[in-house]
Amino acid sequence: MIRDLPEMEHLLAESKAANLRGYLLLGQDDDSCTPNALAFHEMLQSGRDSCVCETFPGVTHDFPPDYDAAIERGLQYI
Repeated sequence: MIRDLPEMEHLLAESKAANLRGYLLLGQDDDSCTPNALAFHEMLQSGRDSCVCETFPGVTHDFPPDYDAAIERGLQYI
């Protein structure tokens, strides 16, 4: 869960790592996590880093129905 977006932005700006890659799996109906995770995704995309965001309709704070395949896609991307 990403709670402090300004802190995440600060950490990304201060990071010496180049070309970070991320893969987010988000439940579309997860009001507690998805909004900040989408904002974090935008932060990564607007900088030097790359991030894919996969959103699952009808899913809250649970594993998506095709969790194993989603994890495999994420690992392949990273």
